[in-house]
Amino acid sequence: MRFLKYTFFALAITLVSCGSSEQVIMDSGKVYTVKGDTFYNEGQDVTAQLSQEDKQRITSNLEERLEAEEALEKRERDIEKAKKEAEDKAKELKRKQDKIEKRQRELERARDNYLKAKERLNDKENKFERLKKKGKLSPVEIEEYETDIAKLREKVNEAKEKLDKVERS
Repeated sequence: MRFLKYTFFALAITLVSCGSSEQVIMDSGKVYTVKGDTFYNEGQDVTAQLSQEDKQRITSNLEERLEAEEALEKRERDIEKAKKEAEDKAKELKRKQDKIEKRQRELERARDNYLKAKERLNDKENKFERLKKKGKLSPVEIEEYETDIAKLREKVNEAKEKLDKVERS
């Protein structure tokens, strides 16, 4: 962006200092070339033949055209700047959206793991209680069930901690 500003500024200075020539098309259809204070028509110097009013009109038309070109260039620069800002905002929004989606996936995974662990624990406890009531468990099997249930409780607690951690982040 700065490069464009400096380039435009250098170009403007060069054109002004070199006594640039500009073409002006009048309403009558005549094309004048203006170099400094000299006016040409079809390659011939017509400065002496033009009245002060004609010179003023030609100069005025030239100034209006140059101002319009400068305004157009400024508008194009502003559009480019706005476009770049919009692209930057779009990239930032995309990054935020990706981050939110990633967090959502992590949260779903943590919930699923927690629910599965809790379901396994409930199933194991229900089976243990059912078999215990029927009296079909030996003391060794009761001890194995209690060990398994303790391990499952630990897994449920770990899954719950992970879920809480993801929810807080």
